[in-house]
Amino acid sequence: TIMSNKNNSSTLKNINAILEREGRALPESYNNFEFGSMNMTGMSAKHLVLNGSNLDGADLSNVDIEAAIFTGVSLRGANLSGANLKWVEFNDCDLEGANLTGTNIEEATLNKVSFDSCIVVDTNFEFSKFKDVQMRGVEAVNANFFHADFHECRLTGFISHKNTSLSSFKKCDFESAVFTRTSLEN
Repeated sequence: TIMSNKNNSSTLKNINAILEREGRALPESYNNFEFGSMNMTGMSAKHLVLNGSNLDGADLSNVDIEAAIFTGVSLRGANLSGANLKWVEFNDCDLEGANLTGTNIEEATLNKVSFDSCIVVDTNFEFSKFKDVQMRGVEAVNANFFHADFHECRLTGFISHKNTSLSSFKKCDFESAVFTRTSLEN
């Protein structure tokens, strides 16, 4: 299924309208769907459920996809700036190179997710649960990780330093996390 019953018809209408505007055929299912670099700026799709879809390079800036569930979804290079991802669940997803500037990812569940080389500026991860997450080459600037759980994460080349950021790691759980060439100052 693409989404829960709560917002099924309105979310489908939003996505279908974008596909029609771009002259694309409407699919029978959005599972394993190739969205490509589709422009979904400002769309509301709360409780969206996607499995195996490709959103590489998509413009998802300022979208409201609160409480969405993504499993096996690729968002490489996607623009999620200003998006509301509160309570979102990412399972086995790839966000390499995604722009997370000003994104709210509060109270999210992040399982087996790659955030390699993401732009993390003014990003809110407060109370999020990171499990088996990879964050290579990420420089967090003014990001909020207050009370985040980094259980079994791999932070390689992850930088948060006091000269360029005011990132908060207060009350975080780093049990079983692996740090390599990582700097968490301030």
